[in-house]
Amino acid sequence: MNLTGTVPPQLGNLSFLVSLDLSHNNFQGHLPRELGQLSRLKLIELSSNFLSGEIPSWFGRLNKVLYLSLQNNNLTGTIPQSLAKMSNLEILDLKYNLVQGHIPPEISDLRNLKILRLAFNQLSGSVPSAIYNISSLHMISLAFNSLSGSLPEDICRHFPNLEALYLTSNEFFGQIPSSIDECRCLQNLSLSINRFSGNIPRSIGNLTRLRMLYLGGNNLEGEIPSEIGNLLSLEIFAAQNMSLVGPMPASILNLSSLKEIYLYNNSISDSIPSNIGVCSNLQKL
Repeated sequence: MNLTGTVPPQLGNLSFLVSLDLSHNNFQGHLPRELGQLSRLKLIELSSNFLSGEIPSWFGRLNKVLYLSLQNNNLTGTIPQSLAKMSNLEILDLKYNLVQGHIPPEISDLRNLKILRLAFNQLSGSVPSAIYNISSLHMISLAFNSLSGSLPEDICRHFPNLEALYLTSNEFFGQIPSSIDECRCLQNLSLSINRFSGNIPRSIGNLTRLRMLYLGGNNLEGEIPSEIGNLLSLEIFAAQNMSLVGPMPASILNLSSLKEIYLYNNSISDSIPSNIGVCSNLQKL
């Protein structure tokens, strides 16, 4: 559809509505408060419009909603604390907006949350420690904000089901936790363009489901651990623009699934292994 104008407040009269999908249209303006009367809603999909104004606090009344997506709009202001009252929420997607301020600690009340997408906003400050109480999370996407702080050493004990962690282009610092291998389900780990320091932990080699590993643009140093060669599902390995030294580990040749590897702007010695051809799926080097 190609609907235009503002979201009609009369929708609030559809009291038996359980799913509201107005995505990929040209709606603009503020969301009408009348939508807060739709107490039976379980899905709200309003992505890819031109909605503006602040995220309404009345969303907190809709405690049956499982899925809320406001991504790719022009929403401003802060994340309202009232979202924490949406107690059944499983997916919260606010990415690609103009939302500012801190992540409210009250968000930890969303104990059923599986996917949290806040990327591509203007969020700042540290990630509230209370967020580590949401053990149900499978995906955390906070990339392209101005968030800071360090990752707790026991992060994986808080998120035993974590499959994807996207923190690219923020101001996170400290070392990558050596216990990162306790995130047994992790498939995508994106930590690039932050201020992480120290070495690449050898324990990363135990993440056997890992498909994408982005570490470039940090302050990491030392050698690439040979344990990287244990990541037999790895398709992308990016560790460019850092202070890595030593040779490219020969164990990388074990990675038959590898499609892209980026190691430029380091101090890695020696030439590319002569038998690099065994990585038959490699497309970018």
